[in-house]
Amino acid sequence: MRRIPQYEWLEHTADIKIRLHGARETDLYESAALAMTEIIAEGLDGEEIDRSFTICRPTPEERLVELLRELLFCFDVHRLLPVAVKAHLHGDQLQVATRCLTFDPNHHVGLREIKAITYHELKVEREKAAPKTNARRDQDYIETPIWFADLVFDV
Repeated sequence: MRRIPQYEWLEHTADIKIRLHGARETDLYESAALAMTEIIAEGLDGEEIDRSFTICRPTPEERLVELLRELLFCFDVHRLLPVAVKAHLHGDQLQVATRCLTFDPNHHVGLREIKAITYHELKVEREKAAPKTNARRDQDYIETPIWFADLVFDV
């Protein structure tokens, strides 16, 4: 379930903006969850807790926002932060399995408070991959879709 998140930090005047990318739409959700953890705390260790939930929303933008709102709620109420995430998409249903650690301010380093997850500057796009370097014909193009998302965390 552990994977290297695929995101980069972008410039933003007051909040935290990231660009997510992946070969699959679900890569965006997994990376966004891990980016949120990186914003909130570091030095996380301890006993891991498994937590699963399902989100049903019609668009990738809505699924992304609702996923992060659910995870932020879980942190605010139960102090749980995801350290590993696996997402599966079935139609409009996003099934999410997480491994979480309980944040302890006496033991872990708190970095920033995320106030809200909003649609401000949110963008999710799917593009075709670049052509192979030795492409000579139209069929030489890679058909794997590439997903990108820009997201701002309100801090």
